[in-house]
Amino acid sequence: SYVALWLLLVLIAIGLLSALYHLGVIYNRLESNTLRFPPPTKISPGDIVPEVTLIAQDGSPSSIAQFSGEKTAFVVVSPDCAPCLEFLEGVKSDNGMVDRSVYRIVIMSIGDLASTMELARKADVSSEIPLLIDTERMLEEVWGVSTTPIMLTTDEHLALERQHVVVHDQMLTLERAKRKEGRPHG
Repeated sequence: SYVALWLLLVLIAIGLLSALYHLGVIYNRLESNTLRFPPPTKISPGDIVPEVTLIAQDGSPSSIAQFSGEKTAFVVVSPDCAPCLEFLEGVKSDNGMVDRSVYRIVIMSIGDLASTMELARKADVSSEIPLLIDTERMLEEVWGVSTTPIMLTTDEHLALERQHVVVHDQMLTLERAKRKEGRPHG
């Protein structure tokens, strides 16, 4: 009778090991099918944001070094990007998109001056918010920006604290906030 119990115990152990093996195979298949997104920039948290000189609204060169000394959120958009317009509207409405400890918001647009100014007009961006235009695509080349809209929050030394990519769920949150305010969506 002990032999039968040992045999039953061995069969149960083999069954459990087989189940664990198959769970591992299933996990690996699911893991390999998971969507993987590239990081939004090649800057890592803690790194000093590389220097770039962009064009200010008045056409003069503007270095990002001028924004050191205060915690800053750099919002990177493209004029032909529909989510960028929604994101800009969300950033200016103070609905929690920007960390409350951020002192200054700087908008950086990858595109031409006329299209960028039209985007700023549509989003009703305050003239007090610096708007820099990247006509040479330096943000792509130097920072490695791979998508828009994104927001990079830096400390007072321009060290990256956080990168924030706008995804569909956040756009839905903005849409809900607009509906609560009674503003039309779209």
